[in-house]
Amino acid sequence: MERDHEARRLHRTAQVPKQDIPRAASGLIRIGLRLTGLHWRGQRNARHIAVRRHVVTLPHLPAEFDGFTLLQLSDLHIDAAPGFTAALVEAVRPLTYDICVLTGDYRARTFGPYDAALTELAALRPHLKDPLYAVLGNHDTIRLVPPMEALGYRFLLNENVAIECGGAAIFLFALGGVPAPGLIHVLLFLALLALSVLTLFAFALLMAGSLFVWVGNGRVQEVMESVMVFAQYPSSLYGRTFQLVLAVILPASMIAFLPAQALLGRPAPITLASAPACIAFFFASLAFWRAMVRRYAGGGG
Repeated sequence: MERDHEARRLHRTAQVPKQDIPRAASGLIRIGLRLTGLHWRGQRNARHIAVRRHVVTLPHLPAEFDGFTLLQLSDLHIDAAPGFTAALVEAVRPLTYDICVLTGDYRARTFGPYDAALTELAALRPHLKDPLYAVLGNHDTIRLVPPMEALGYRFLLNENVAIECGGAAIFLFALGGVPAPGLIHVLLFLALLALSVLTLFAFALLMAGSLFVWVGNGRVQEVMESVMVFAQYPSSLYGRTFQLVLAVILPASMIAFLPAQALLGRPAPITLASAPACIAFFFASLAFWRAMVRRYAGGGG
């Protein structure tokens, strides 16, 4: 893919492609900037590196990760401006952080040689603390991965890695080359999402209806509200493990995992075949709920 792209861009085909017109224009712009002195000024601005600090609050982040610091270096284009690497080293040297991530665009151009970028990346690597993870950007070629890994940059290519701290863990994901879903996959996603929500509501009806048997009539209002607080009422009846399965594991697997398979273009056959079972389960749960309501209404109180 990289070779084909370079062949088009470097006039190795019989016909000059239209994509080369912007390349010629960029050359003229570069000459104009140098004549006016703006080229030097732009390089000076590139060497003026500002460190931006952002505090991100996540409600479900494990307490062990409170204050965890991530250094992100993105769109370096490290071979574009002379002296940039030295300025970058001075900017990151005093920083304190737990992990470092490089999120692509290591070279200035989207095609052609990358030796200059590798030279600068080699000079940068000793000044970055481990653990360090990297991904590719739209300016980069897959051929950068082996030499950069030889320099000590660990690449994540459609992978994930566990980041551990004090016995807890979070996961760092890297996704690339995910194709855009087609119309059929989008419609299938919506259908599976609706079935997942329907199934979860069926569980809620089933649980709320069963409480009519165990809870006195005087607390029926709380029973009715239990449909709105799925798997949370009452904790004395449903154990912690039972609540975890129905309130966390089941929703995550059904609402997140199964419909996502359709968007990725690989829904499991058993997922599609389960649609009638999901619909039947919902109507069975609804019938059970109505039967329990009639039982309560017929019991007085």
